[in-house]
Amino acid sequence: MVEDYSRDQLRNIAYECGKSNELFAYTMLPHLFIGKSKLHTELFDALDRLERGDFQRLALKAPRGIGKTTALLSFILKQIVYRRMNCLAQASASVSLAKKDAEGVKEELLNNKLIKSIFGTFKPESRTTHFSQDNWVTSAKYDREGSMTHAGTQVTPISWTASIRGLFHMTPLGKFRPDGIIADDMEDPQEVASDNQRAKIQSWLDSCFKNLVQFYDVRGDYEFVWWMIVSGTMLHDDCLIERCCRSGDYETVELSICNDKFETNAPEFVSTERLAEERAEYEKAGRTHIWYQERMGLSMDPETAEFKPEYFHTFEEKDIQDTYFSTHAILLDTARTIEKNSCETAIVGVSFAPEENTFYVRDLVHGKLQPAMITGKGTPTESLLEVYNMADRLSNSFSQTVIGYERTGLGLYIEYPLESFQRERGSYYILEALDSTGNKDDRIMALAPMHRMGRFKYAEGIVDQFKLQLTRMPAAAKKDIADALAFILQLMGKGRRYFNPTNDASKKKFEDKMLVLRKERYNKMPPARRIRMSI
Repeated sequence: MVEDYSRDQLRNIAYECGKSNELFAYTMLPHLFIGKSKLHTELFDALDRLERGDFQRLALKAPRGIGKTTALLSFILKQIVYRRMNCLAQASASVSLAKKDAEGVKEELLNNKLIKSIFGTFKPESRTTHFSQDNWVTSAKYDREGSMTHAGTQVTPISWTASIRGLFHMTPLGKFRPDGIIADDMEDPQEVASDNQRAKIQSWLDSCFKNLVQFYDVRGDYEFVWWMIVSGTMLHDDCLIERCCRSGDYETVELSICNDKFETNAPEFVSTERLAEERAEYEKAGRTHIWYQERMGLSMDPETAEFKPEYFHTFEEKDIQDTYFSTHAILLDTARTIEKNSCETAIVGVSFAPEENTFYVRDLVHGKLQPAMITGKGTPTESLLEVYNMADRLSNSFSQTVIGYERTGLGLYIEYPLESFQRERGSYYILEALDSTGNKDDRIMALAPMHRMGRFKYAEGIVDQFKLQLTRMPAAAKKDIADALAFILQLMGKGRRYFNPTNDASKKKFEDKMLVLRKERYNKMPPARRIRMSI
């Protein structure tokens, strides 16, 4: 009971808890922190280092349900009661969620007996002071002479859709910009699949949220060094927390509920057996990749991934010098723009060997290339040049070369430049219009069966780029070259370019079937047309 502590004991508790976020959490908030594991120790250690100033930006990726948000609540509470923060911007996926998180902090300030016994009340006495509203301020602190030493902490719950430029805390001691900013679970599980939505949130974080703090080194007498925390659970290979962890701009802490052998890292909370049961439940529901994301922070399930690393067979050009290719396909998936957040243009060169029924992926060009068109100066863009340069590299006089281009949404705006430019340069390749109908993920996943059969081989210099995207499907951060490659199935089907029999039995069966078809066609002909025709 709090009443059992002497004043000296309370001072000692305050002193010791001020040095450790873990001790503060388990001492001040025992009703929220029941158990402790090495995951929590690692988390609190990172918060201690942030508090000491070892770094200013922390990216925290943690499994769902481990208490990440509660640990952040404790950290915020500690900064408030020890008067180490003037203004906090607390962000979440929606304003309602951010308000809920902020209310948790306020609830402890109002009702936590141990905190009130040690640090006093934080609810302002004046009714004119904002405390009951969404954007609230704690009470000020005065010294023995009655001079204000801290004007209280303003806590502002926000979301990424809110207008937050110019956020500050106006006080008698000065005008303070946020010195603490937290973005926790910023993405919605249903919306994170949208490339556009992810790009918007990332843009908000970089252009708005980061700039809330006092960027310059000059600080007033009552200002503190700013800090920033981005935290979340893995929801997509290109989600916000994953981008922050990969960027190199943050001190990164990545926690997993278990190791690679699926042995629990937090036995105090969940056993290895319980994790196995849960994983089996997800597997039965066909949602194993969700389990890997939310429990281990992985973007795919390495066991049940449709594209496994062993499916990617390689070759060198010298190995296929004598290989007969019936078709060389140049697959163009052009981007509409070259903006920073737009998709990249991908051009893939594939040769089909009918005697092996194998696709050889031989060439790749991708990046922020201008869309395939002729510019106002009458010159071709990079995309056009790369398409025909690749066609020239792969084509020969014994095979047909087909340029397959994705036309959905572009129509004549891509067809005309392709045809005009090849006539101007004296090239005569087949142009095949392809449609990106349906779901992009479904198109790409249609390549999986042939990869399992070993029907695809990759040039050694480009295999890793395809492997990076395909093995992470359907949650890959980028899918541009995988989507371009997927068009090979549509192109081959449109041109009726199918596999051939590969063994004597199937060849005999095929020839017999063709003979029957020729006889049927012959018998349907008028007698006059049969005179010079033999079966």
